[in-house]
Amino acid sequence: MDLPGTYSLNVASEQSSLDERIACEYLLKEKVDLVINIIDAANLERNLYLTTQLLEMQIPCIIALNMLDIAKLRKINIDSKQLSKALDCPVVELVSSKNKGIDQLKSAIIDHSFTPSDFSSHFSDDVEQSITALTTQIETDQLTPFHINRPRWLATRLLEQDTLVTHKLPETLIATATEHSAQIEEKTDEEADILIADARYQRIGEIIANATERSSKAQRTFTQRLDNIVMNRWLGIPIFLFLMYWMFLLSINIGGALQPLFQGVIDTIFIDGATYLGHSAGLPNWITAIAAQGFGTGLDTVAGFIPQIGLMFLFYPS
Repeated sequence: MDLPGTYSLNVASEQSSLDERIACEYLLKEKVDLVINIIDAANLERNLYLTTQLLEMQIPCIIALNMLDIAKLRKINIDSKQLSKALDCPVVELVSSKNKGIDQLKSAIIDHSFTPSDFSSHFSDDVEQSITALTTQIETDQLTPFHINRPRWLATRLLEQDTLVTHKLPETLIATATEHSAQIEEKTDEEADILIADARYQRIGEIIANATERSSKAQRTFTQRLDNIVMNRWLGIPIFLFLMYWMFLLSINIGGALQPLFQGVIDTIFIDGATYLGHSAGLPNWITAIAAQGFGTGLDTVAGFIPQIGLMFLFYPS
């Protein structure tokens, strides 16, 4: 089953990403034997967040470390054995665009024991105390609404206020989790889900530090260099306003120059042409008027905006 690509399994509200909802619902409702987690070797920090969530669910995983060629171009060396040891699951090196590592991945799937990793995330004392209390309550009430029977994972998702999880649990437990979240926020001046995410990223940072080596001459992409300029706290807003000014200036001026061309074509085909055909076919004048002056004039009005709007779309990043 090919699930949508996503960076997280958190479904914080009904308006959450559809990809995250589909992926999370499948993992919760279906009996999953094994997950092949494909991650971008050049962007480990962002990709390993999903990995930690999968491992917390204690679903058997194989990590497919893809795009290693891009990582090497950026002078990033990854020790896949060290990464496998830290995550306690197999890691297969992959360059799928060149069909490298596919056979090794197939062999890893065949040889996998389908046992979950012992990896677990550790949070701050306040969060851990709440997780322990909620875990105890879940075990006491024997709440197992999903195929994944992991009370600690369920308690963590409750503190993260995951809507897919809360819809399946009693209101009393949800109320208790809400109380714990409020207590955590009161003590730490931070929301529980933020503390949980911070702890995961801290653990990911430690794993990356031990498993990767970045050359002092590591190449920075053009996008990274550009981001440092346009997202600068002082330069960002002036650059944004400058680009918006030129976008509208070019769109209006060039679009205005093209406007007579578009309207001329519409006039010729749908107004003059419709009038000529109506008279040639001997249609009543009112039908000809509706076709030419009603439909044709309406199109002519819309056509006047096509050049400007079309040029604005050219400025929209793909």
